Amino acid sequence: MGQLSERIQDYRERLRDWWADGGLGRGLLAVALVVYLLIALVVGFFWSTEPEPFAVKERADQRAAAMGLENVIGFTTTSTLMEVTDTLLHKRGGYLSNDIFPPGLWLDNIPNWEYGVLVQVRDFSRALRKDFSRSQSQSTEDRDLAIA
Repeated sequence: MGQLSERIQDYRERLRDWWADGGLGRGLLAVALVVYLLIALVVGFFWSTEPEPFAVKERADQRAAAMGLENVIGFTTTSTLMEVTDTLLHKRGGYLSNDIFPPGLWLDNIPNWEYGVLVQVRDFSRALRKDFSRSQSQSTEDRDLAIA
C-alpha cells in the first residue's frame, strides 16, 4: 500500500510541475477546449432546428401512388403515423434523447420534442392495435396490426 501511495504522490507532483511550467501544454489545452466548445455550439445549433412540417393529405396521396394502392379510409392516418416515425428517426442529429456528451447533452428543446413524438407514436400505434382494429370488445385483434 505504501508504494501505491508514493506513486500517486509522484504522479501528482509531476502533474503539478507540468501545469506550473505553463507554456505550450496549457495553451494547447485551452485552445483545444475552446475549439471543441465552438464546434459543439455550431453542431448544437444545427441539430436544434425542428423538422419541416408536411402536408398530410398530399404525403399520403404520394405514398399511395408510389405503392400502387388506393387511398382508402385509414390510409392517410397510417401514412401520417409512418411519416412522423420516419421524421423522428431521420432528423438532423438523429435521436438526441440518448446523448450523454455535448452538444446533445446541452439541448433541451429537441429531446423534449422527441419525447412528445415518441409518446404520440406509441399511443396512436396502441390505439390502432387495440381499439380501431376490433369491431367489438370481444373480437380478436388484427394479425397484421399486431405484427406491425
